Amino acid sequence: PAILEAMREYLGSRLKIPSAAMSFSDVEALLETRGVDGGTMAELRHFFERCEADSYAGGAGKSGEDAALVDKAMRIAHSIERKMR
Repeated sequence: PAILEAMREYLGSRLKIPSAAMSFSDVEALLETRGVDGGTMAELRHFFERCEADSYAGGAGKSGEDAALVDKAMRIAHSIERKMR
């Protein structure tokens, strides 16, 4: 989904790493060393898992959940910004 690509772009820019085909495991240690807490990390992991599952399912069963996913992405990004050193 486009929201996953946007999150990858944000994280790649923020962490100065390539964003193409980025997975949660690519950013986990980098974010932890910069002070991002476990709760935010768990939310980000779930976000990646959810988006990846949606892309493998071909977008089936979304029924209006895009807005909630965008909202979640924004909350995660704001949390990362507040906690990163």
